[in-house]
Order: sequence, then structure tokens, then C-alpha cells
Amino acid sequence: MDKPLVSVCMITYNHEPYIREAIEGVLKQKCNFPIELVIGEDCSTDNTRIICNDYAKEHSFIKLLPSDKNLGMLPNFFRTINNSAGKYIAICEGDDYWIDPYKLQKQVDFLETNPDYSLVYTKALSYNNRKEKYERNKLGKKLKNNDLLVYNPIATLTTLFRKKAYEKYLKDVSPISQNWEMGDYPMWLWMHFNSKIYFLPEVTAVYRVLEGSASRSSNKEKRYQYNLSKLYISNAFASIYCDYKEYSNFLSNRYSFLYLYCVKNNINREIEYVKKINELEIKTIKTNLIILLFHHLGISKLYHLIFK
Repeated sequence: MDKPLVSVCMITYNHEPYIREAIEGVLKQKCNFPIELVIGEDCSTDNTRIICNDYAKEHSFIKLLPSDKNLGMLPNFFRTINNSAGKYIAICEGDDYWIDPYKLQKQVDFLETNPDYSLVYTKALSYNNRKEKYERNKLGKKLKNNDLLVYNPIATLTTLFRKKAYEKYLKDVSPISQNWEMGDYPMWLWMHFNSKIYFLPEVTAVYRVLEGSASRSSNKEKRYQYNLSKLYISNAFASIYCDYKEYSNFLSNRYSFLYLYCVKNNINREIEYVKKINELEIKTIKTNLIILLFHHLGISKLYHLIFK
């Protein structure tokens, strides 16, 4: 088989109901270059590995990476990408799927003609598995300035990025040793500050919202820890790449966001963020207003009226 130009990396664990659709979305890609599908199967307890193995037997460009024990999402994420051979990397987890057969072709065409860009991403539909319907808002939005420090509009299943950029990121940041809980977000941040990111405003994929997702969890504490993890990651980059005023505004906005989250959800940590905000020499007008209304005046009930 010719060396692939694109490696599609698919991590999967207990995705028996969904893995076929994920693989079929890759098989339906129409492109004028060779690809490979690298499946990191993380010792599933259902029939996920059997299904993946059947596909690997049928298609020579599918490389199955089984595991004798459950490695966990992040180790599996990195080992799957590290076992890829392509110039470009695309990611589609085993519970998501692609719906545009020209997704890879469009993205490769862009990166091949724009060497100063490291990453291209698109829009995606969001399917709520429990409600069995698509959500109103689509994933994916064009980034402005340093928006990525505040929120992440880059849906991982829509991305294509350069393998060399990924390797430079590993060398520069050593993400495996950082004890971060996300594999994709810090990589996007590094590419944002060290290269260019392009948004292709087309829907190419479907993100499946499952029960237990940290970002969508009904467990308030779990969502708080997810948001806190995002702050740790974004702060690691903001502290390096932002000037003093930008960094102060970043901290001001993030601390006030977490303060409001604690107030709204009765998480007894709001005083911690009041102290952090008070220690800042520069605070945004919005942050000062939030502290005035909710802390000093105690008008928590206005939350839903003002910030819903």
C-alpha cells in the first residue's frame, strides 16, 4: 500500500452501537490520495474490537491497535496518533461520524496550498443520543483574536492538521506530563499561537452527545471540574503568549465566569474566586459589575435575568 497522505485516527472504547457508522464515514471518503485508518481500540468489554477486527480484515488500509488493558482516553489518544504515518492527521472518535464524503479532500486541498496554516476545521451537527434528535445549534465557529482561550469552537471530529505541527507540539509542551484532562484543546491552543488555524464553514460531521460527557453532564460538580480543567489548560498558554493587560483580562473573565457558575449552582467555592479577582491589578468592567451585584450587594437572583 502507498504511504498515506492522511491518517485518520479513531480512538474507541465500548462503542459497539456506533463504531460501524464511524468507520463507514471514513470508508465513504472520496479523495485523490491514499489514506489509512488507525483504530486505537482500548480493551472494550463489548463487541467493539470484534467489529473493528472484521473491518481491518476486509480493508488493508485499516490498522487496528488493540490493547491488553484499558489505557484510558488520553494515553490511547496519543498512542493512536503516534502510530500514524500520514503527513496530515484527522480525528474521528468511535461514537462520532462524518457525513461529507469530500471532507478530507477539501481540507487537504487547503493545507497543501496554505503552508502557513497547521489546522483546518469545519462545522458539525450535534446529535443528542438520549433525546434522539439533532440539537439546534451547530458546532464550529470562526475564531477571532484570542477567543480560543475563553471557549473552544473547534470540534475535534472536524479537524485536519499537520503531523509535523503535532510533533513540534509534543516536543515544545510535553502534554503527556502536564496531567491535563484533555488531549485536543491544548493542541489547538498551541497551534493557534504558533501557526494559523482556518475555519471552513461547511458541515462535514456529526458529534454524538452521550450520557456521561463532562461538558454536557447534569452533574454540576462534574461540569465545574471540567470548566476548571479548561482554565488550567488555557492559563498555561495565556501566561506565555499574552501581554500583561491581555493576561489580566483573561484571568478576570475566567475567574468571574467560575464565580458565577458557583453562585448559580450552589457550589461553595465562590469566595475563592472573589479573592482571586480582588488580587488582580486589572479587572474588566464586566467583572467589577459581577462582583458588585452578586458579592457586595448579594443580588444572586438577578443572575438569570442578566446572564442567562
